[in-house]
Amino acid sequence: MNGASRSQKTTSIRSRFGLLIQVLGVAGGFALTGFLITRIHITALEYALSEIGYGIVFLVLLHLVSILLDSQGWYIALHRLRARLGRGLVASAACRRNAVQTLVPLGASGFVSGYRTLRHHHVQPHTALSSLIFETTITTAGELFLLLTSAVMVFRGASPTGRSTFLDYAPIAGFLAAVLAAALVLQLRGKVFDTLGRGLDKLGPSTRRSSWSRFPLRVKHGLWRLYRSPAAWGWGFLWQLASLLTGAGAVWLAFFLIHAQVSFMVALFFLCLARALRSFGFLIPSAWGLQEGLFILLAPLAAVSPTAGLTVSLILRVRDFFFAFATVAVGRFAWGWHSEKNSPPPLPEVARGSLVDD
Repeated sequence: MNGASRSQKTTSIRSRFGLLIQVLGVAGGFALTGFLITRIHITALEYALSEIGYGIVFLVLLHLVSILLDSQGWYIALHRLRARLGRGLVASAACRRNAVQTLVPLGASGFVSGYRTLRHHHVQPHTALSSLIFETTITTAGELFLLLTSAVMVFRGASPTGRSTFLDYAPIAGFLAAVLAAALVLQLRGKVFDTLGRGLDKLGPSTRRSSWSRFPLRVKHGLWRLYRSPAAWGWGFLWQLASLLTGAGAVWLAFFLIHAQVSFMVALFFLCLARALRSFGFLIPSAWGLQEGLFILLAPLAAVSPTAGLTVSLILRVRDFFFAFATVAVGRFAWGWHSEKNSPPPLPEVARGSLVDD
């Protein structure tokens, strides 16, 4: 067995082991969610869920608006890298990516879905990866900014008793903010390039080793163009803030539907902590069980019962599944994601542009 074969076998074993860990993490998250449900008064939980009614439609619509706003940052990155894709196509790709992440709750399922969708529309591989990584960086920056902002606003607007309660949960918020800050620093310092380069170098056979080794450099060059563009940063960040604020509106509406009154800032704080928890809980993709536990734990901060906190978390899960199934149905029968006849023709190299020559 030569060195290339051994390297490929080692990479395959590591990939399967990582996939097994994630599957076990998802199973553990489901089990933890079920355990938390059994610890809450089931009758009260069923009553609260029955109160949603047609409100789930408004939650799904708000979720759609949030994704559409988030997709604008992705579109800006692709446009900056000269990928000729329309806003509608990028928005539909973002919806599909969110649906895949919900239905296949593994670590990189959404990222892979976005990459494959762009490749299906003849976007260059390095351009697709650069845009996805840049959008992830913008998302992390937006989540960190709003987490810190909402924490300060909740503390300032709370009563003396509420401030004392908030300080009890401050270590959780501080830890998750530190996780987001560390992730943002690693993204900006380019650690992702080293990992990507090693992975591609191991996956490439010996006859293609040189082409694979040059590929991460084109990704790095694309990200360098995006990171040094004030317009890409500014507009992408603003669209991401608008998306997160819309998501906070959905959390507030979920509390409202079960007759639990919370302020918008508290809803934003809940959302930012849940989003940060998903970044930390990479071994349990989508933070199944962890998000539910967080909402139960933070319920006293919003002056609601633990049952209300768990119910809101489950409502958001139900909303995600409703949106995912609707997106898959619409995409299958209307957008034709996998239909070659609906795929645009390949763009010439001049139109796509070269990141190396620019």
